[in-house]
Amino acid sequence: MSRDAWSRIDALNERLALAITRIAGSMGMAYFLVFFYIGWIAVQVKLGASAFDPYPFVFLLFISNALQLWWLPVLSVGQNVLAREDEKQQNRMEVLLRNQADTMSALRVVLDQMNVSVGDMANEMDALTREFGKGGVGDA
Repeated sequence: MSRDAWSRIDALNERLALAITRIAGSMGMAYFLVFFYIGWIAVQVKLGASAFDPYPFVFLLFISNALQLWWLPVLSVGQNVLAREDEKQQNRMEVLLRNQADTMSALRVVLDQMNVSVGDMANEMDALTREFGKGGVGDA
């Protein structure tokens, strides 16, 4: 198989692991499992001697262990993918913050070279506004 085909398979596997991680790592899944176990045990106790999985619920334990053996590696892959995405996002944020700091430094340099402060500009604008309000600016 080509490298491109393998990368497509890896991307598919990562998306699948993320989807499973989002579902399995939710409180909805936790509630489902709690109600499933309680329901299973209640049905088996109610059936009594005719239960197909009587106490100590060996089949329920088998299902639980099988799910754990399958879910743990998938959840680990999903968490690794999420960690990589978080690291990429953190790197992008650091670049953006550095760019912002560089832009602010350049702006300060330009303002210093122009020898103009924001306060001076505001004072000039206020003066012009007052002058215009008196009818002095633009009168012919």
